[in-house]
Amino acid sequence: MPQIIVISRYIKPNSHKRFGNFIKYIATREGVEKPAQNRDLDREIFMNYLDNRPNSHGFFSETDEPIILEKTAKEVANHAGAIWTHIVSLRRNDSERMGYNTLDAWKNLVRRRIVDIAEAQKISQQNIRWYAAFHNNGNNPHVHIVVYSANLKEGFLTQKE
Repeated sequence: MPQIIVISRYIKPNSHKRFGNFIKYIATREGVEKPAQNRDLDREIFMNYLDNRPNSHGFFSETDEPIILEKTAKEVANHAGAIWTHIVSLRRNDSERMGYNTLDAWKNLVRRRIVDIAEAQKISQQNIRWYAAFHNNGNNPHVHIVVYSANLKEGFLTQKE
């Protein structure tokens, strides 16, 4: 039976002003898998790419739209509500056997299960905000997921959940 390791951290409201640095770290650290470049970039997106390199990091979310890391880091760091960070990890042999050894496999898994995460954290589906990055390194391929609610009154996670 595969061993799944899940670590969840709670960041209190108004105590994560430096959290933007953590966002940049998980999106760019060694071993992060980066999404493929969209070859059909229009001129505005291409110019923005030259300035901000949207795919020079490994963040993904609900769509395949480019994520501007600097903007995302500021958005998360300035969020006035609670934030959770989750790490979901498998042993290398389990990830290989189960097919969770690529960015696309983890991206599809997180996108399918984000509804369950929102429900467990008591966040309505329309208010959930999340970003994730897959790290395919060493003996434990894993995904970091940053989750919060656009509604500051939503969001709660018990030990059981």
